[in-house]
Amino acid sequence: MAGARAREGAVKAQSLETLLEGLAEQSRLVEAGRLPQRPRLTLLLRSGRSLTGTLLELSQERGGNVLTLSLEDVGRRFAAPDIAFVPTSALEAVIVLEAADLDKPPEPGPIPGKLELRRAVQQLQDELQAAGHTLELSLAGSLEEETEREAFNAALEPLGKALSQIGTDEMGKEALGRVNRVQLELGQDAGVERQGETLQISVPRAYVSRPDAASWKDLLEAAL
Repeated sequence: MAGARAREGAVKAQSLETLLEGLAEQSRLVEAGRLPQRPRLTLLLRSGRSLTGTLLELSQERGGNVLTLSLEDVGRRFAAPDIAFVPTSALEAVIVLEAADLDKPPEPGPIPGKLELRRAVQQLQDELQAAGHTLELSLAGSLEEETEREAFNAALEPLGKALSQIGTDEMGKEALGRVNRVQLELGQDAGVERQGETLQISVPRAYVSRPDAASWKDLLEAAL
């Protein structure tokens, strides 16, 4: 049985339940805006029938797990899609369609040059300082590679939102007041570590590993 791991984008042999959990995670990443398309599947049922469509979710019910599938157009008369609810116990096998495209990120926008990126960092720093946070922002690395600049640029907006949200109450302001420097560096996974008065923020290169503002806020608050 072939499966897909949402984080790694790999398709490899694994149990049916593990496969479906990974595909459901892919679908959740689409809802979060971190992947462009939901998985397309053909379900081969124990009855001998097959269903093809887009995976919406995998839910846990009292009688076992249930797949929710938006069925593909098969000449129906109405515009609204048909939805199938399929117990996983009814499955004989699952075919993952276009598996190689599952974790492809959307086409990136214009990638900033080094000077443009530094200006964007300075603008975010000015906005935070105008809100009363005495934070100095910096980027680690040479910024020579386009992938490096793209990852940093993509992180600035959600990080700025997260820092601003933390500082909306007195407890958050006090926590941010204990640091005066925020340094961004590239890493495999997103992470935040406080070292004295400095917040070291690891920005992931991989598109599917990038947190949204709410997730950055959780990471920041855990470190503060």
